[in-house]
Amino acid sequence: MYTVLMSKFLEDLQAEGRWHQWMRKYKDLIFQPFAKFCVVLKISPSAVTIAGFILGILSIWLLFINYWYFVLAMFLSLFLDGVDGALARHTNTVSKFGKTFDYYVDTILMILMFSALTFWLGEPLWIIGLDIYGLVFLSNMIAGSPLRPVPGRTAMLIPCMLGLPKVGLFLLSLYGITMAIALTRHLLTKQTKM
Repeated sequence: MYTVLMSKFLEDLQAEGRWHQWMRKYKDLIFQPFAKFCVVLKISPSAVTIAGFILGILSIWLLFINYWYFVLAMFLSLFLDGVDGALARHTNTVSKFGKTFDYYVDTILMILMFSALTFWLGEPLWIIGLDIYGLVFLSNMIAGSPLRPVPGRTAMLIPCMLGLPKVGLFLLSLYGITMAIALTRHLLTKQTKM
């Protein structure tokens, strides 16, 4: 019973899981007006993704200047991450390339932000969470991407907005451990079926 419940929970946490689909439905209501504005300006979903990536990189630089500027830039970057998907769905231009491009931009930004916050806090213990988080994504790629873990920038942003960056790092570390369990379970199940 526990194994079935855990398996279902881990499936729901993935990028195409039930929880993520539910979130997408409601967040598109928020991003739809911005997607329509991008259509008027003839901005492509990939251009929005690139703008979000640039803002994400800028947020890392801003962390070392002013924490609240970092939070604002990270929020705007994450906001654009929502707009690009809504724009692609609104213009019916969803593509495998766009999904993959957006996913890896998100993952790279997450790992860079995790690294920057760890360095900024001066607490190297968080590097363990970063290692777990990064290894899950790397191992997943090597294994042929059987899982679609959500990069999880929202889990970091909300605590950061409240001035609690350590809580964000903890949540992402916990998520990394959860996904590591899911990936290990998937690979072991696959191995026993062979």
